[in-house]
Amino acid sequence: MSYYGGNDAVNALLEFLEDTTGNRTSYNDELTLYRSTRSISSEALPNVQAFLGPRLIGSEASTQGVVCSVEYISEGEEDVINGRSITYEIDLAFYVPVYSFGGNPDVAFRASLHYLTVLRGMAWRKTYMDAPGYTLNNGGTTATGRVLAFVVRGAEMGAEPGSNEDNYMPAARLSVTLSGDYPGV
Repeated sequence: MSYYGGNDAVNALLEFLEDTTGNRTSYNDELTLYRSTRSISSEALPNVQAFLGPRLIGSEASTQGVVCSVEYISEGEEDVINGRSITYEIDLAFYVPVYSFGGNPDVAFRASLHYLTVLRGMAWRKTYMDAPGYTLNNGGTTATGRVLAFVVRGAEMGAEPGSNEDNYMPAARLSVTLSGDYPGV
């Protein structure tokens, strides 16, 4: 019997954002499609430079562009007694430095909203396996076939704490529900 937990939910989310195998499209792939349908240049809405594991982001980020961080928040109880499914709350935050947008805070703010829009679009269900939003591509390599649901619970615009610049940190609260094995399965 296999057990799945918060680490598996975080890994499935990171793989979902970065994986491009088969029918899967990464976050940056979806961002490219979004830019082309809205006639937005890559300068006005650049790709995410890095997807970071569970850690805080901001001034310690080693890239000179937009980065994204996944932070594990909490987990709930079994959704149904003996149902073996647990919902994990995960925050996903983008670090959007204004210098990446020519020092223009308005452009950086609008880009921040676009980053959240693309994330929401990826979470919406599609009709075939491995499609964007199909339950985080169904668990990636660590929780294969175990993701029951991926929901964007809400989003908000933040600013980098302690920053003297207009660096934005748009964030979304995500719920990822994983199912464990039943005995003998």
